[in-house]
Amino acid sequence: MLKYKETRVLIVGAGAIGQVYGSYLQKGGDIVNVLVRPHHLEQATEGYILHQLGIAGKRAHYDLFKPNRVLTSIDQVPGEIYTSVWFCLPTPVLKEPWVAQLLEMVRGATIVVTGLSDKQLLQTMVPEDTIVTFLVSMVAYPGPLEGEDFWPPGMVYYFPPFAPSGFEGSNADRAMACVRELSRGGAPAAWRDDVEYKTNVASALLMPFVMGAELSGWSVQGLRQGQFMQPVLNTYRELVALAQQKHGKTKDPLPLRILNHGKGPKLFDFLLKIAPRLVPFPLDAYLQFHFTKIRQQTHESMQALIAEGPQFGMQMQNLRQLYGAWSGLVGPPQGGFLPPAQSGQFPQSPQSGQFPAAQSGQFPQSPQSGQFPQAPQSGQFPQASQSGQFPQAPQSGAFMQSPQSGSIVAAEHYPPADSEEETPPPADPQVFGLDIMGDEMVESATSLEEITGDMDPAVLEEDPTEQ
Repeated sequence: MLKYKETRVLIVGAGAIGQVYGSYLQKGGDIVNVLVRPHHLEQATEGYILHQLGIAGKRAHYDLFKPNRVLTSIDQVPGEIYTSVWFCLPTPVLKEPWVAQLLEMVRGATIVVTGLSDKQLLQTMVPEDTIVTFLVSMVAYPGPLEGEDFWPPGMVYYFPPFAPSGFEGSNADRAMACVRELSRGGAPAAWRDDVEYKTNVASALLMPFVMGAELSGWSVQGLRQGQFMQPVLNTYRELVALAQQKHGKTKDPLPLRILNHGKGPKLFDFLLKIAPRLVPFPLDAYLQFHFTKIRQQTHESMQALIAEGPQFGMQMQNLRQLYGAWSGLVGPPQGGFLPPAQSGQFPQSPQSGQFPAAQSGQFPQSPQSGQFPQAPQSGQFPQASQSGQFPQAPQSGAFMQSPQSGSIVAAEHYPPADSEEETPPPADPQVFGLDIMGDEMVESATSLEEITGDMDPAVLEEDPTEQ
């Protein structure tokens, strides 16, 4: 007979998200099992090495997360009652037939997903009130990256200050249970009542920035000083306006309020200048590692936004131009399409000089205040998956069909993928609240004071409703 005694969690896919959040759930007292592919059985059984970064950099110790039980087949799932099942998988994997079978086995459990598209997929298989969506607020990657010195190698992760992971669900009790379980273990987590909107607005800043960085040779300083800074900011404003139209918001996001101020462009330029000193990891190397790996998803996300714009009376011309230049550099999506720009042509790649160079670090002025919605509150950077550190998962479609019945072949031979959900999470709008007054930043702090000395404090003040 099945008996429920403890809070038992199943992590499906023990990549960066699964490893880090699984370890905190376990620290909080949960029994944490993981479901991985057979070739990851040995590593999962031995445990995952986790290096946490603080504001000052790498901490002196590392953690070892050893799941309570490692499963390699959905056939091993029955027999235990799970209070929650965390899907830490790429969205395409969730379309495979074994997922529906697994959901049937854990019916009644809280289903936790890391992306809005994941929720849309799974709510066709389980009641919507059992699904909880959360916004990942950490940076994670298999380390060491170039320029780092970690031993032993393992997953490196960083929780940005003031940016707890946001949880939302139509059943508030289920969402709050996830928050409590993570918080007990020491992970920053909070209830959010508008995760979708905050995701949209935060991605509006992150994704143009990432495309601009790649167009600038994966260099934040190259982006800051080069010809793509202005198109990135124009696209940011356009995407925020789209989010406003979708969600009926009117308040400007905090980064946009600062950018709109008279000295905002200068402050924005200054923050980009010191950005590598604000994070305890090699920023350029991380951006290149993570976003090179998920180019296909970037293609799909940008195409979806371009297609969505006309529904709200927006032609998304700035996004079309920036995306067109980026696509000209990296190539078209796999098996996808490039939606036409207004003229039917995309702008040329960066070599063509399609975009005018920004002048002396100055950025274009914004539309009138009130045109854009308020800022999100969670997430700074997207998390990395295990690519480059651990063996890759089979390609989508590796779950072979049985010739007799059309059902999937024995699950023990084709377990679910264990790479990470790649929905680009948002940049942290509260980066302006980070403590940058460290011993090595006295000179920078003085410069920042010169920039903000006569700035209206109301511009920098965060609205309580945005928390």
